[in-house]
Amino acid sequence: MDRQQILQQIQAQSRTAFSQARSQALQEAVRNLPANAAATGDSSGGGGNGLPSNCIQFVVDTTEGTFFTFSFNTTGPINFTVDWGDGTTHEDSGAGGFYSEEHTYPDSDTQYTVRLCFDDITTVLEFTSSPD
Repeated sequence: MDRQQILQQIQAQSRTAFSQARSQALQEAVRNLPANAAATGDSSGGGGNGLPSNCIQFVVDTTEGTFFTFSFNTTGPINFTVDWGDGTTHEDSGAGGFYSEEHTYPDSDTQYTVRLCFDDITTVLEFTSSPD
């Protein structure tokens, strides 16, 4: 194996390890959602929950208010779709960086299942959410 092949192999291994670390960080962020937003799926792919591997899903409980926000950071360009769980969806895209989304739910004291899908979940570095 020549030097170029060795470098390519090391780069491929590094990209894989970095992608796995980002995915694990996102899963950890979803597990640590606030008490009123309980995670119901994970981004590890497949499993028995029927959730696509490029999506995360969580429940927003509007007993403390109907306004909900979440944000995330990416390492590069991203396309994403939010299904807010109340019949409304939002599609967006960008060149990378920080994204913040907000939504006001029509009913209080209700639970809504939110599904957030990315075209490439491996670019997502961090996910946070909070009711306001």
